[in-house]
Amino acid sequence: MADSTKPLISVIVPIYKVESYLRTCIESICTQTYTNLEIILVDDGSPDKCPQICDEYAQKDKRIKVIHKNNGGLACARNTGLDITQGEYICFVDGDDFINSKNIQALFQLSMKYDAGIAIGKFQTITFNDTISKNNIPIHEECISSEQSIYRFTALDTSEAIQNISLGNKLYKTTLFSDVRCPEGKNYEDSSTTYKLLFHANTIAYTTEAIYYYVIRTDSIIGSLFTYKNLDAPQAYQEAITYFTDKQRVDLANAFIPPLLMQLMFCYWGSQHILKDKKLANSLLNQYRQYTQNLNQLKTISKFWKLIFKVLGQFPWFYSLYRKYSPLYYNDRKRI
Repeated sequence: MADSTKPLISVIVPIYKVESYLRTCIESICTQTYTNLEIILVDDGSPDKCPQICDEYAQKDKRIKVIHKNNGGLACARNTGLDITQGEYICFVDGDDFINSKNIQALFQLSMKYDAGIAIGKFQTITFNDTISKNNIPIHEECISSEQSIYRFTALDTSEAIQNISLGNKLYKTTLFSDVRCPEGKNYEDSSTTYKLLFHANTIAYTTEAIYYYVIRTDSIIGSLFTYKNLDAPQAYQEAITYFTDKQRVDLANAFIPPLLMQLMFCYWGSQHILKDKKLANSLLNQYRQYTQNLNQLKTISKFWKLIFKVLGQFPWFYSLYRKYSPLYYNDRKRI
């Protein structure tokens, strides 16, 4: 039963073609130790049995609200949930992921402890049917400023950056979404949205406890090797640069240049070797070279990385060799 003495927290679940995963996802939300929840299941026109599964759970749990709509994409589904939410706090769980039973309780307590606009838990990447192993590593907490969190968002260490980029492993004060929505019609909407929320949150609290389980699917956007959809990623970083430039925060705008360069080089490689679109590849390489012109002014990366970026701009075939021979990309090579 819900404890109405605690603030109402809204859980928004966008759902599309996740029939095999959905029951696990919904069960993980319904069995949370924090019970005063509004669970919004947004069926984004899913053609499988997801709509029936949503309605089935709504009959079992009165906290569940189901919205059936025409397919509009992940961002549209999230926005649909945001438009009707009544909670003081919001979190997102994708329909093919699931969460630890104390996820919401832990993030809410973290938010209260540090008076944080956003509380962030670590997420664990797994494949479906993996056994979640208990971790005896000590749990650490910290609270940092919005500026510091944005520097983590733009970190060249991908494992650090993705924890800040993802929308799903966080608890937000609902007021942060007063003028923020996910960009519809695009992929990588997390990259286009989260930095705005971090910037307006003032303080952000972190825990190293892994309480969100991100399920790897080979048919997902991230799981695909390279398509034209990947071009949305560098565009998201370019929009962030414009966003902070307009706010006269050149320091934060510049922080997005290094990860933008990484995305542009990846998209150059994908356009050249996967899509065989040389015109697009040349355009991306020219953009890359333009952004390397002011690297010496950046304070967020080392001289080593500045050198790497400049060398790749002049000799992009080094990146192709790296992907061809590095053990990190062995599985990708098998799919080409």
